[in-house]
Amino acid sequence: MDPGTPAGGSIALSAQDAIFLRLKFSGGADGYTISKLIITRGGVAADADLADVKLWDGTTQLDSTQALDTNTHKATFSGMAFEVPAGETKVVKVTASIAASGTATVGDSAKLILKVASDITATKTIGGTFPISSNSMTIAGISVGDLDVAKQTPPATTTLLSGSVDQAIGGWKFTASTTEGFDVHKIVVTHVGSATANDVSNIKIKYLGEQIGSTVATLDSQNRAIFDLSADPLYIKAGSSKIVKAYADVASGIWTSRTVIFEITQYLDVTAYGANSGGATTVKTTVNSTTFQTYAKQTGNTMTIGQGTLTINIDSALNPATQNYVKGTEDRLFSAFKFTTGSREGVRIAKLRFKINNGSGGASDVSNVTLWDGLTQVAGPVGVVGNYATFGAQTPGWDSSGLFDVPASSNKTIQVKANIPTGAGTSATLDFDIAAVGDIWADGLDSQYDIPSGSITLTSGNANLHTVIANGTLSLALSAQTPSAQTYVIGAESKEFTRINLTAGSGEDIIVSGITLTINNNISNSDANATSGAKLINIKLLKSDDTQYGLTSATPIATASFNESLIIPASETITLRAFATVPTTSYPSPDTNVKINAVADVTATGVGSGATITPTGTVTGNTLTISSGTLTVAAAATPGDQTRIIGDTMVPFSGLVLTAGTAEDVRVTRVMLRTSSSGSIQPGDVSNIALYDGDTKLTASENLTTSSDSITASGFTHHSVEFIASDFLNSQGIDITKGQQKTITVKGDLPSTAIAAHLGSFGVSTTDDINTTGLFSNTDITETFTAGPASATGINYESAASPAAANIYEVTLSAAGTLATAAAADNPVTKIRAVGGEDSLLSNVEVLKVNFTASLEDIDIKQIIVERVLTASGLNPTVGTAIGESSDANVVSITLWDGLTQLGSAQTLSNASTTFNLPAANYWRIEKSTTKTLTVKANLSGVATNNGFGSKPGDAPTFKLHGIDVEGKSSGSNTLSVDGTADANPALIERGGNIQYLRKSKPTLTAASLDSTVLTTGEKVLFRWNVAADSGGAIGWKRVVFNITGTLAGNIIGATSTMLSGTGVSNTARNGVYTVTSGSGIGVTRSINQFKVWDVTENQQVTATTTDASGYNISTNNVGAIIRVDSDGSAGTNVIFVANTEQQVAAGASKTYELRGTILTSPSSGDSVLARIADLSVAGEATTTDYYHARLIRTAGAASATNGYVPGDTSLIDPYASTTGSFIWTDRSAPHLADSNTHSQNTTDWTNDYKVDGLPTATLSLSR
Repeated sequence: MDPGTPAGGSIALSAQDAIFLRLKFSGGADGYTISKLIITRGGVAADADLADVKLWDGTTQLDSTQALDTNTHKATFSGMAFEVPAGETKVVKVTASIAASGTATVGDSAKLILKVASDITATKTIGGTFPISSNSMTIAGISVGDLDVAKQTPPATTTLLSGSVDQAIGGWKFTASTTEGFDVHKIVVTHVGSATANDVSNIKIKYLGEQIGSTVATLDSQNRAIFDLSADPLYIKAGSSKIVKAYADVASGIWTSRTVIFEITQYLDVTAYGANSGGATTVKTTVNSTTFQTYAKQTGNTMTIGQGTLTINIDSALNPATQNYVKGTEDRLFSAFKFTTGSREGVRIAKLRFKINNGSGGASDVSNVTLWDGLTQVAGPVGVVGNYATFGAQTPGWDSSGLFDVPASSNKTIQVKANIPTGAGTSATLDFDIAAVGDIWADGLDSQYDIPSGSITLTSGNANLHTVIANGTLSLALSAQTPSAQTYVIGAESKEFTRINLTAGSGEDIIVSGITLTINNNISNSDANATSGAKLINIKLLKSDDTQYGLTSATPIATASFNESLIIPASETITLRAFATVPTTSYPSPDTNVKINAVADVTATGVGSGATITPTGTVTGNTLTISSGTLTVAAAATPGDQTRIIGDTMVPFSGLVLTAGTAEDVRVTRVMLRTSSSGSIQPGDVSNIALYDGDTKLTASENLTTSSDSITASGFTHHSVEFIASDFLNSQGIDITKGQQKTITVKGDLPSTAIAAHLGSFGVSTTDDINTTGLFSNTDITETFTAGPASATGINYESAASPAAANIYEVTLSAAGTLATAAAADNPVTKIRAVGGEDSLLSNVEVLKVNFTASLEDIDIKQIIVERVLTASGLNPTVGTAIGESSDANVVSITLWDGLTQLGSAQTLSNASTTFNLPAANYWRIEKSTTKTLTVKANLSGVATNNGFGSKPGDAPTFKLHGIDVEGKSSGSNTLSVDGTADANPALIERGGNIQYLRKSKPTLTAASLDSTVLTTGEKVLFRWNVAADSGGAIGWKRVVFNITGTLAGNIIGATSTMLSGTGVSNTARNGVYTVTSGSGIGVTRSINQFKVWDVTENQQVTATTTDASGYNISTNNVGAIIRVDSDGSAGTNVIFVANTEQQVAAGASKTYELRGTILTSPSSGDSVLARIADLSVAGEATTTDYYHARLIRTAGAASATNGYVPGDTSLIDPYASTTGSFIWTDRSAPHLADSNTHSQNTTDWTNDYKVDGLPTATLSLSR
């Protein structure tokens, strides 16, 4: 028994070809042939359990299928001829198929046995240890799963290149059912295409690119490739699939179209064993996308064996346009063809024919035809025979050499050139075309066989016609890059004047042996040649490589001639550039140009024809002006009018903008500056005057002079200061590059002798006050002035006295700077400050912010006075809100800050004031032209008990900046102007902050999201909100007012004028939220009632009050709240809820509440009900007992207490009905300094909603 015999186990009903036993036969020294084997069933089983028995040599069945003899329980195989060669070992596999359910008995255990030696008939006696028995296989009550085999794409239908290897030829998907996985032991693929068995070889199968099984070298006699995978089966997991692809090599030399088609023909071509059932399965297939159907052959896509492809067309980029070719010229380009290969293989061009096809010329008009690949000659020269030029040779099959190769998926352009003999006919027209596909012979580089004509495409083969002429042509033109009209300065050396294009026609190369240039001058007056003197000198012509054409013409007068042999290749252009030097004397005035005046000025000869060529065209360069440089002077816009402090240094008075023209660099060697003023400026007002380029000093410092250089006009003396070359620090002057500009600033100091309120500046009166020289021409330049600013007569200079001199930019002298203060944009607003209890304080509370802006000089703040405002009547109007009571006990200490830097030390209030005296080393400096913000911070006292020290609930301190002591850094003045008031020390500035309400704790209200926003009838949550208490202590609340707006049934929630009129309102008019349909007093509908407030945190309803402040009953009338319409009837309705008992929120904690109400009116599409808690109070109120309970007070004449009041009865007074008091709350600080009673709804620690954080809340809505 072979060791590979399966171990005992379970096997499924209907399992096919289940392996029971493996018999190993050794050939010994001589070998033998077995002709008969008898296999016996054993075990606890019946013969009917096994449907058949088979013998196998690998995947090849031995003899026919046998059934068990029900008498002997044997299966006899007598038609065998199984050879066991000498020295080899062969294995015979014994399989059995299990009968279906109903025939086989579940639980039976069968064996297959080779019982005795006599059960083997062979050409020699076979020894062994008998019986040889399989292990028991128990029939299980399960069925074999299914395996689906279906053809796949890819590989798609394509062409297989003859000679290619490892080509994909078919693909199949193997899919296991969810019942069990399978081991695939055998796959057979059969070739059914027109290709012969020898056309494909080395067939293999792969999964995920990796080969499985062995390579089948050739197809068998039935065109099959059988893959035995039993040694390493392909496993298909249950419920999954794998795609197997077949590959093969394709024979070379196939040039006829043949098809390669592989298929898995029948279910027997796949052997697969179930991983659970242990048996083989009959494979199935997919039909119309449905898997596991009765198997039908699965034929792969059709592959066609062929060669590569070749496409030929005119290369439009390199193919020459129609040309004229001169007799006697060589290698003239006639045509260019692009050879393009397909992706399958490269191509070898073995032979080509080009035809003189369409012109009037013939074989005698051309000679020495050649083929070129770029600069490389690949074939020729050949002659023309019968109008054809033929290159290469071709033999059937593979040509080991050719004209040129073109790799796969690429292209190559071949140019056709030829000579034009001297005997060619003038005016003959010629072309070289590829006239037909038959003029092309090519082989595939991989298939190594002729490319059939059907695989060659000639897209375009007709080239352009070219004409034979007697001689070439030459044209002259001005180059587009010739210098534009511009100015050259006197003495400019080697300046370019003209660019000349020399263009040879296509006929032949041209030799230019002489060129004469004409010099024109004074063109603006008359277009005449120079007649005397060297107007331009050292004229020369340069080629593109900067080598010279001919010799330099040193001193020409009217013309300059140049001689040299310069070849202009056919169809090309060579550009010559004319350069010349402008002499310092006898130069053209004012303008000139250089040109080729006539065709006779160029001598030219054809290279091939030897003929004299008369050029066409003339060349005239642009007009160039001969001049010296220029300088434009203008006033700079900065510095403009300004005020500066006496004592300032390097004060910028004015700016001069110096702009050089494009002709040459210039140098300013002298500047005379004169004073102008719309008032008065004297020599003692300014000193140390100098010129600057930015921050770079250019001259020595000078003072104003009263000498004869000063000018007196209209009663005003224009004092002067002059800078000559020796005054410049570089001893030369100011250089300005041509085409550039430079701004020069006049700066000076303001000495102590200067007089406040004097004003003036410096400028240039006329061009006589500036000297300028051209650095190249070395000539004096007369400046051009752009007078200004405005109507000034010079450059920042006015010859007249005040008021005309107001046109100029001036500096006004001031004795000291100024300081301006203003409330900062982020000055702390009125807020409730939760200061905690008696032992607490609220630290670093910003109570005031003031901006300080210094002008003209840095200003030091030496002293700052801060005050607590005593009463509203004593408050400066700059404080925006009224105040309540406050005391020094509200404040533990005060500090001053510049950003994060503290100024001085913390100080306490004394009699509502404190003065900060800053040490000299730490004065608070406000830099010139900057703004700094002073922040006043306070440490606020907690709310004291009735016997303690600190704040009272509701105290409302306000702070102001009362005064400051200042000093100018430059001026040293301590009486400078502050907020427009001078000579005050200290200066009273009265910049105040806003009220800060002090409470032990405070609430924060926020709207919370609704669980549902859908508007329907019935009870709905209309609003949900959170009440959070500060960590300083618990808070309580008693009353909340909800504003309800929106529409129901298309009608607006609100009130009519009658409902707003007061007396006489119906007792039922306020028993809910109403909508108004029409008119005044009519058409109102109660739409929402039965309001409730719910404590969501505690999950309980908050009970509403049923009594007023005096204890009288209030009828809820099934409403649950007090209803008041807003004073604006269209602004909705206020629902006033007063809790029966105070609602408390612990310190640092939060509670969530809901307002619920019953929607009575069915909503229409587009309706919505909106709710929020408004911010109704406009000011805080004194903390008296009367103010902070329910605020429902019975008035005289009201109904008796026993009858009660309905909501809406006008005798029920509610001071907070519409416009005030949306949230009544307490910080629970009683007993405190002003109230010794234990906290209750009657103590003075209650207040309204003014400045409560979070009010108004966000609006929540229900909508449909």
